[in-house]
Amino acid sequence: MIQMLINLLKTIPSLGRHSFQVAFLSAQIAEKMNLDSNVSFLSGLIHDLGLILPYEGKTLLDEIDDTFVIVRDTPGKPLHLHSILGSFITDYVEKLKPISPIVLKHHFPASYLDKTEENLISNIVFISDQVSRYTMVNLDVSPRDILIALEDMKSFFFPEVFEACREVLNMEFVQWQLENILAGYDVTDLLNDHVRNCPDCDKKDLIQIGKIVSFIVDTKSEF
Repeated sequence: MIQMLINLLKTIPSLGRHSFQVAFLSAQIAEKMNLDSNVSFLSGLIHDLGLILPYEGKTLLDEIDDTFVIVRDTPGKPLHLHSILGSFITDYVEKLKPISPIVLKHHFPASYLDKTEENLISNIVFISDQVSRYTMVNLDVSPRDILIALEDMKSFFFPEVFEACREVLNMEFVQWQLENILAGYDVTDLLNDHVRNCPDCDKKDLIQIGKIVSFIVDTKSEF
């Protein structure tokens, strides 16, 4: 099931690269904080699923570029339409239900949240999303540049999330992988460990995922 979602995201290069960066970085931060890295990975992977569902008119998948992703995903208010849509569609699939509230709250500032593991992961996805957006706009940036930019939003994040992000971004392995994902290199090996640890799906799950795919296919063509 998760591999199917990864394959779908690969067909939308800009959204795919963004989603893979957020998934990878979320898992790294969660591991640093001794939280569930697999839940964080999956949440990061599908956090923007709502962007590719039909709403506010028809948007073809071929029209989804970096600018589309950044503009549609710009923070400014806690609750976005794409967060609501993404939460609704993940709640529809039994194996993804635990991720639904995280997707819903992935733009909520820390001041809106208490410190449950679910909310900490929502905040982790939020800061990972901001890091990815910054790297999409500013190529070849250093961790220091990213952290300086994040300082303006520091109050949006739990202090421990911000600190864990800072430590993770200073790891060379993480810097290389974020660059490789952005450059469009094959990330199969990088993602495989988390894919193997994600829940298996049964026939019912496949049918539910199939309906999600049908929504996405409907945005592929004017017809």
